[in-house]
Formats: sequence, C-alpha cells, structure tokens
Amino acid sequence: MLEELGDSRATSVAIDATLPQAHRIIFPSGQAYPGNAGPIQFVGGEIQWQKWVCFYLDNTNGQLHRAELAMAPTTAPPAAPGFAAFPLSGDDNRILARGIQELVFVSTAQVMEARVKSRESVGSNKHTEVTLRSKVFLQN
Repeated sequence: MLEELGDSRATSVAIDATLPQAHRIIFPSGQAYPGNAGPIQFVGGEIQWQKWVCFYLDNTNGQLHRAELAMAPTTAPPAAPGFAAFPLSGDDNRILARGIQELVFVSTAQVMEARVKSRESVGSNKHTEVTLRSKVFLQN
C-alpha cells in the first residue's frame, strides 16, 4: 500500500473520512492496469498514470480492500473519481486482510500516515490488539 502511495502525487490523493465507511483513500498509480504488473512507465521524465487505486475498510465485516479503476494513460491525472466509481467485487477488488477494526489515513503537507488496527479475542475477557502505523512521503 505505502510503496504505491509513495509513488503517487500529493495533489491527486483523495481521503474520505465519512462514517460509517471509515477512511478511504484514492490515488493514481503508474503501475499497469490491471494488477501491479511491470515497471512504472515514464513519458518525458513524468510518471504515466495508468489507473486509480482505492484502499478502504468494509466496516460491516472488517475486511480491508484494494480496488482498481482504469484511467486513460496520462502524465497529469484528473481529479480523483468518487468512491462509487470503484467496483465492490470482482477481479478489480481484492480483500487484503480480515479482522481489521480501524483504517485511518492522515495527511499533513507531503506526508501521509496510514494506521491499521486489528483486534482479536483470546479469551472470555481478553484480547490481542495490533496497530500498524507508517508514514510515506508523497511527490509534489
């Protein structure tokens, strides 16, 4: 997630913090569509953006998803599409993890922080909680 996001452009990243969906992030990717096949392509020294990527948490079942949406290859991506444009199932929408309780993206200038939290019961009144927090620097 963070490697691909780090290759993205700060001005093209969209974060949706609308509940009950929790945080969703949409950004352009230079990876080939579909999937992550092949190296990033450059045109005139600029990344050729080839698709939109969306990471989101389905709060109804605790599943972390990665969805893709094709775009016409360009060196200047248009405004991010709305979340409704992304497929909710099929080959362009993959479940990356289950048992996720929280997905949060926080943007400050050129830095994006991602936080993923999972919690599992290990007894009648005990649980194990794991929080992963990472930061990535975005391009201009």
